[in-house]
Order: sequence, then structure tokens, then C-alpha cells
Amino acid sequence: MQARLKKATGSSTRWLVRDMADSEAPEFSEDDVLERSESQRTKEESSELCWQKALQLLARQDYTYKGLQRKLAESFTIKAVLATLNQAQEAGYLDDTSYATRYITYRKGERSRQEIRQELWRRGISQCDELLDTLYPLEEEGDTARVWLSKYMQRNSSVGEAAALTSAERRKLYQTMLRKGFSYSAVEEALR
Repeated sequence: MQARLKKATGSSTRWLVRDMADSEAPEFSEDDVLERSESQRTKEESSELCWQKALQLLARQDYTYKGLQRKLAESFTIKAVLATLNQAQEAGYLDDTSYATRYITYRKGERSRQEIRQELWRRGISQCDELLDTLYPLEEEGDTARVWLSKYMQRNSSVGEAAALTSAERRKLYQTMLRKGFSYSAVEEALR
């Protein structure tokens, strides 16, 4: 059995690992007791450290509520994480709607609506249908499907032109585009 003793020193963390037999009671020296008391932070210090870490993370990239929660939960208690997330939302640093708006706007020319919806869901934003309808109307998906198809044709030079495809190649390409999340009407429009 191993007992772990964590010592937080500034930005680095050091682990002390001590092997202990199951039948022996742990014996700690005076240094071990000092290290243990240094590593036990008060709730306020833990929340403050969590807030500082959240600010560092948000300075580098945007996060969703769920994404930042996962990242902070790796290092901090759930109480400190929840307090930090609420503080970040109140300060306006964490907003899932604006994150989804930026994500849809950036990705709409290269991905299908369904693929964007699934990626946002994976990132913790489940209510994005209204934003998708507003920012990426169904009519625009046909244009995106045509762009995707032209890039696919360039990458796969053996395929040739869309008009010169055999029925088997056309069926295969049709299925590929459906798997990418394009709607039936967008695929049919792109393959014309």
C-alpha cells in the first residue's frame, strides 16, 4: 500500500510516495508533518488558486462551461470548481451562447449542420438548434456541400468530375457525404 503526500510549491507540485506495509501504522517525521500541513490549503486559498487557473486557461482559449469544469476538476475540489465557474459566468468570461455563436460562424463553411451540432453537444452545449437555424440556415448547407465535394474531388484525383462518376462511385460518394452529416437535399444538390 502506498500513501501519497502532496506538496504544492508555487506552480509545481511534488509527490512524496512512501511504501507502507499493510500491518504497519505510518510513522511520520517532523518534516513530513510540516509538508503535510503546507499541502493542506484552506478553502479560500483553493478557490483562489482555482480562479487563477481558470483565468490562465481562459486567456489562452475559449471554453464552454462543461469544458472548463472538466479541466479544473483535474486539479481542484468540486466546490472550488463550481464557485469558480459561477464567478466566471458572472464576470462574463464564460458564456456558452457566445462560444456556440463563434464556433458556428467559424465552421459553417466547411462542416455540415449535423457535424457542428454534434461537436457542440460533445462540448456541452445541447441547446444550439435556434443558433444553427439563425447563423447557418438549411439553405446554406447546399453551398457547403458543394465546397466539400470540390475539395474531396481535388484530394481524390482518381475520382474525376462529379458529372462523370459511375453509378457505384456516385452511390459511394453520396453515402460518404451523408456520413459527414449533410442532408439528403444538400447532397443531391451538390452532386448535380
